[in-house]
Amino acid sequence: MLSDFIDSTVNSKTEIEINYSDQDTQEKSSENSTTLAKFENLKLLEKLDPQRMLEKFLEEKLKNWTYSNMKDDYRPDYANKSSGGIDFKNKELVSLLRSSGYDIIKQIGKKIISGDFNLTTISFPIKVMIPMTILQTIAKSVFQFPIYMNLALSQIDPLEKFKFAIVATISCYHASSSLLKPLNPILGETFQMMYEDGSTIYLEQTSHHPPISHFLMVGPFDSYKFHGFSNFTSSAGLNSLKVN
Repeated sequence: MLSDFIDSTVNSKTEIEINYSDQDTQEKSSENSTTLAKFENLKLLEKLDPQRMLEKFLEEKLKNWTYSNMKDDYRPDYANKSSGGIDFKNKELVSLLRSSGYDIIKQIGKKIISGDFNLTTISFPIKVMIPMTILQTIAKSVFQFPIYMNLALSQIDPLEKFKFAIVATISCYHASSSLLKPLNPILGETFQMMYEDGSTIYLEQTSHHPPISHFLMVGPFDSYKFHGFSNFTSSAGLNSLKVN
């Protein structure tokens, strides 16, 4: 019966292919390319050895890891001498942000006048968007997390473990600070990413307005779990505006 089913399937497929128009042929070619790409991705996944990934990561990333010799009062040479901050000299981006700020202020003014203080529904100008979603930027921002968590796992002293866990959390802020805004995912959109040590992060957009993104990061062989959510809050007064 299995051979009859296969023969029947092949015959049906052949008959359909004979009746393909040029457009159908192009569409089928595109489908075949997509199927081939998925097949190649599956073959790649089959080659991933979690144990080997972790061993390679520990060997290349952590074997020669050392503490920084910088002091708490370290300041780079290019820091502003008077204020201590760093001068932002990209005039093109400064001009873009200022013009976008004017557009946002107009929207805020209209909403406040109408009595609507929910500023989370304000649309950012497309000119300040980056071609990544909030889910992707969260996954990108924690790229250093596996380094410090694996270092924490290698410690015997609970206090040292705690220190590395804190550093792992703080390390996310560096890559998440951006002058440009990522795109707001649609409700229910998901994203998954694997890091070179075998850690995997799973993300889902659980709210559209206000934008809320939940995530779960699992270490290799369930060695650790890191979960939480990211959201935006805002408030406005008569002469103030606050966005977190």
